[in-house]
Amino acid sequence: MTDDDVAGASAGKVTAAELGDADLVLRARSGDRSAFGELWRRHSGPGLIVAGAVTSDQDAEALVEQTFTRIYGSIVTGGGPTASFRAHLFTSIRLTAAERETTARGIDAPPQPATRDQSAAQALDGTLTHRAFSSLPGRWQEVLWYSDIEHMPPAETAPLLGMSSAAVAHLTTRAQEGLREAWIEAHLNSVADDSDCRWSSERLGAFARHELGRRDHARLDAHLAVCAR
Repeated sequence: MTDDDVAGASAGKVTAAELGDADLVLRARSGDRSAFGELWRRHSGPGLIVAGAVTSDQDAEALVEQTFTRIYGSIVTGGGPTASFRAHLFTSIRLTAAERETTARGIDAPPQPATRDQSAAQALDGTLTHRAFSSLPGRWQEVLWYSDIEHMPPAETAPLLGMSSAAVAHLTTRAQEGLREAWIEAHLNSVADDSDCRWSSERLGAFARHELGRRDHARLDAHLAVCAR
């Protein structure tokens, strides 16, 4: 990240600050450096926290700057994040830190085992939750990241999405319900038509809304008590 980038952000601050992350990425992809400067202003601070957490022997600021530079290079060539910029940034910081550590050990150094975070990410890739989350629209993924992963209130999320607090709260509710439905759909696609898991999964939405009859509620409770899946 250069001084020119930050200056560009300041020059277009009023306009850029009113945009959501996804719109800023689109502008950066078309060559607007001030848009990427606004992304730096919003997310470099949390990025430094992540960088400090994932490595103790590297310069956190240098790590974040290298990561932002790489992301910018990806964006201007048509790649980069398509949904939550902050989620993409955090993942990129971890990967860049691991790469820098491996390089520092020398080309002949044996490959290091995956970190706990990397192992968890690899395991998550195969879960129904990950598949359900990935099937959601990018805007829903973004608001769920801020609300349910970072536990940010709507007032803090609003400027990141270019929306009002009330609109963020409404979008969060829709996205959470959408994730529940996507998860149930993913679960249904993974079990046999005549299984007790399918019967139970088809009623999880009503169960969550307290709309099941007493008999079905008891049957579902009994299934959940013994079914690890």
